[in-house]
Amino acid sequence: MDEQAIRDLIKKAYDAFNRGDFDTDLSLATDDIEIVTVAFGESVRGSQAFRALLERWKRMAPDGRVEIVSQLVGTDGVTNENRFIGTNTGPVESPQGTIPSSSKSFDVPFVEVWRTST
Repeated sequence: MDEQAIRDLIKKAYDAFNRGDFDTDLSLATDDIEIVTVAFGESVRGSQAFRALLERWKRMAPDGRVEIVSQLVGTDGVTNENRFIGTNTGPVESPQGTIPSSSKSFDVPFVEVWRTST
């Protein structure tokens, strides 16, 4: 993929997440997608596990949205510096257990590395 196509793909994926449109997110991913969440020490693989992860983040913060801060794009992938912004009105579910909502606003920086294919 060329760099602009990768930027467009990432924007489409984050916009879909922000709307809660997980069908679009799944349509952009391969069936063998792997997501590693370092903060939780968690790795999920496959499209249904990916959907469950997206749904979990939206349950934790239904108004949660991703904003791109910067990107480093190459021909086979991208590193995204992002912010996850919202209000924690639902439980935070993790492999370590469930944390009740705090009802507090948050603005959390995070980085994602995506490998893309044609």
